Amino acid sequence: MRMASWTEAEQMKVVWNIIDSEMMFKTQPRTKERKAITDSIVAKLLADPDFSERLKSDEPERTIYQHIQAWVGYLERRREGRPPLIR
Repeated sequence: MRMASWTEAEQMKVVWNIIDSEMMFKTQPRTKERKAITDSIVAKLLADPDFSERLKSDEPERTIYQHIQAWVGYLERRREGRPPLIR
């Protein structure tokens, strides 16, 4: 099932949680510590009312997890191009 595009509020909360957790400064890519922080962000966002539309997807945890990973890659400049889209 295809989900609606990410809203600006969802995008901002994802980025804020990444920055607020200091994940990029305290951990290295592909480590257990980073996965634990990402999992805690996913749990926090799943409880947020702004993410209620995400709960309708087949795998909401995976969807949010992948979006966090895309933003971290962009913020750390490991991925070329533009940030994840708001359509």
